[in-house]
Amino acid sequence: MMNRTLTKFRTSIQQAIGWSKGLAPYVARTLLLQRQLANGRIRRATACTGIDEYFSININGHDQWLRIRGENTNNPIILYLHGGPGGSQIPSYRYFQLEWEQSYTMVHWEQRGAGKSYLSTLRVETQTVSQLVSDALSVIEYLSERFGRRDIVLLGHSWGTFLGMHVLETNPSAISSYIGVGQIANQVRSEQRMYEFALTRATDEKHEVNASLLRDMKGYPLRHNSHRDVALVRELARQYGFLGSTSTDVARTYNRLMETPEYGLIDIYRFLKGTLVSSATLGRQMLTNFQIQPSELHLKYEIPIFFLSGQRDHFTPADLADELLDPIDAPAKKHVVFENCGHYPNEDEPERFIQTVRELTTPFLTKE
Repeated sequence: MMNRTLTKFRTSIQQAIGWSKGLAPYVARTLLLQRQLANGRIRRATACTGIDEYFSININGHDQWLRIRGENTNNPIILYLHGGPGGSQIPSYRYFQLEWEQSYTMVHWEQRGAGKSYLSTLRVETQTVSQLVSDALSVIEYLSERFGRRDIVLLGHSWGTFLGMHVLETNPSAISSYIGVGQIANQVRSEQRMYEFALTRATDEKHEVNASLLRDMKGYPLRHNSHRDVALVRELARQYGFLGSTSTDVARTYNRLMETPEYGLIDIYRFLKGTLVSSATLGRQMLTNFQIQPSELHLKYEIPIFFLSGQRDHFTPADLADELLDPIDAPAKKHVVFENCGHYPNEDEPERFIQTVRELTTPFLTKE
């Protein structure tokens, strides 16, 4: 028995070594060649007035990372609130942002628990909407003081719009306008719509296994909201043609992650782990509490409110964003819908997107 156990152990070790040898060339190519190519996409001659920095600062007791790039630090600032939750934009910004940097100083903040801001010492109880609002206000204050501007544009995408609307509730004085890309109005309603579509299609097409799985989740998402439940509903909705995204989006995310010049292997682990932790904490809060949805906020703001949506985006539907915008009281408001885009209009139509951003925000930029 002992000899048999030792033999199995040796076999397992040999298999692990074999796998490692087989994967080593791929990992080497990914971390060396692809990263060099990716770095080439963002390498650009920076004038003496430009900026290209990636660093951490301590925000409310937790080290959090900022990626700042732009061709002229006298340009206005866009603070980009990434989606997810936990979905840092560091792996993706270089695919759409270069033209933005001509007109704006771009700031990507890796939120508490996201990307390199995920640490093993992260206290899960601090992963709350109110805590991230406090963190965001600290970032805004830091940028305002460092660059001497009181006209920062706050741009949120997906989960970032949920967070962004809560930040606006505090009326930060350094924000000149707000842009919600893939604006969340009420994510509970969005998920319910997705669930009902998938259940109806599974029932109509007599896919009994799928229909049974979905019926067992009655009350989704308020009562069934684990990471597994959310993934199942979204995957079935995708299979039945509801979502504009496909499995290639997942592959694209992982390819970009492996290419990212800013990340080493441990940072890739942080990104993946942080996404899971943030989904289990912030994501669950978003799907279990109707009262904290943007549609339930007071909806009176001192700055212009703009929404940019993809007509084919079913994660954050444009019609629900319309319903959210209609009762909002603000100095200016507008909803621009990109007919041929999905959840990422900034990537689907980058030139039109940044032109729209310029047209919307420029009239409200007044550096003090």
